[in-house]
Amino acid sequence: MKNKDLPLTLNTITKELITDRQAFQLGDVMKNVNGVSPSSYYNQYNIRGISQNEEGQIINGMRTRQYYFYSP
Repeated sequence: MKNKDLPLTLNTITKELITDRQAFQLGDVMKNVNGVSPSSYYNQYNIRGISQNEEGQIINGMRTRQYYFYSP
């Protein structure tokens, strides 16, 4: 199934884009992605206003580890 046929919005960051931007960290690539803004936590982002803990992100086909902080 092609991205354009999905019933949701999907942004794909290609290997070519990473190479063109000479990105070393995820934040280097995410700076100019529409709808994505950095969160106050290390290397976490808000995607269209929703925390990645709720939305999720996938890197190389694998969902990234989610961190949750609980009060004692």
